Formats: sequence, structure tokens, C-alpha cells
Amino acid sequence: MYGDLLKIFFLKDFKSNFKQTVLGPIWFLIQPIFSTLIFSILFGKVAGLSTDQLPKPLYYFSGIILFNLFTELVNKNAIIFRDFKDIFSKIYFPRIIAVLSVSFNVLLRFTLQLALLFLMILIYSINGINIKLSLLFIAMPIFILLIVFIGIGFGLIIACYTIKYKDIQLLLTYFLQFFIYTTTVIIPFSAIPNKYKTLVLINPISNLIESFRHSLFGIGNFTFLSFGYTLFISVSFFLIGIYLFNEKQKTFLDNI
Repeated sequence: MYGDLLKIFFLKDFKSNFKQTVLGPIWFLIQPIFSTLIFSILFGKVAGLSTDQLPKPLYYFSGIILFNLFTELVNKNAIIFRDFKDIFSKIYFPRIIAVLSVSFNVLLRFTLQLALLFLMILIYSINGINIKLSLLFIAMPIFILLIVFIGIGFGLIIACYTIKYKDIQLLLTYFLQFFIYTTTVIIPFSAIPNKYKTLVLINPISNLIESFRHSLFGIGNFTFLSFGYTLFISVSFFLIGIYLFNEKQKTFLDNI
């Protein structure tokens, strides 16, 4: 029963994204491709920033799709009470199904983008670019899962407070636009001045992007200490977000 409801919510969200569009799911790929092109020209060519000897499109695309996974999970879950207000107020079902439905849609987008990344890697390899998979390649799903945990958790935390304080939703947009510049999406960890490296390591998203790149290309910073820290932060955000969501979903209609 609940599986069917999850499927209905998932398809409804999926179709609403492409209503009256010609290209449909291709839009999933256009945004990261366009961003990769801009970053390659602006930061790679004009600014001459390092990409750890990795082809610029591979470097930027790999960081962009992982960062987008985080931001889309945050944005989708941050408005979960608003988007499902009418349904929540009329029928009872486990509210976590709504969270799963929007999160699965975001994961579908990421899966298509990841497939394109693998295609890019194949094309570069065929053309003689030596790309070495790390032994951590088998751990890549774990890095993705931790991004999912922290994205859902942070999004649900925001959702619980935007019920009463609408300004938080507006601030979230500006925060996420700025936040990308505090990660290693654009600048590799190896190129960051030593006095700032500790600040970068505190950011769990940077750690996961570095780990993700290391698993695919053998570059980037990965230590078990930073992984342990990031694991703790990601799971903590997820559990706190789920807990607050379960508490707030009982009374949120009184505050809307």
C-alpha cells in the first residue's frame, strides 16, 4: 500500500518537473554541462586554476554533480511541508514517504549525471588520457550515500524552522549560492593555501567531493580521519533532521 503511494508521489513530482517542456529529462544534464563549460572557461582558462592535472571538464563536472546532489536534496526537503501541506492535512500516511519520493527524484537526476560522467571518462580514456581508478572506487557509493544523508538531514532541519520563520527559506538560497565557494568544487585541496586547509577540512561536503574524486581519478585528499569526521557529521545531520521532522509533522498545520 505505502509502496504504491511512494510510486504515485514519485511520478507526480517527476512529471511536474517536465510539464510543457520539449527536452524532458535531458534538462537533468544541461545544467551541469553548462556549469562545467562556464567553470572550465572562467576558472580553468581565464583564472588558470589547477585541476590536479585532470582534464578540466572531468574535474569540474565531477564536483558540480555531487554538489548539486546536496543542494537539490536540501532545497526539495526544505519545502516538504509546503509542497505536501494539502495532502498532509487530509489523509494519514507515514510522512517519511513524502521525503523519500522527492529524494528519489533527486537521486534519479544524479544517476543520469553520473552515467554521463562515466561516459566522459570512457571517451577521455579512449583518446589516450590516463585515468587511474583508486582502490576506493568500491567505496564510491558510500560517499554518495553520505551526501544524501547530510542533504536530507539539513533540508529537513530547515523545513522544521521555515514553518514559523519564512525568512530562513530566502536565506537558504543565498547560503547555497555562496556555499559552493567554500568547497573544493572549483579549487582542489592541493591548491588551497596551508593556512586555509583546516577550514576546508571542517566542511563535510568538501571532504566528500575530494573522496569522490579520489575514488574515480586517484586525485584529491582522502584520509580515514577526515572520512570518520564526515561520517559522524552526515549521520548526525540525518538523524537530527528525521527526528525534528517526525516531531514537527504532528503540529505543523497549526503554524501555517
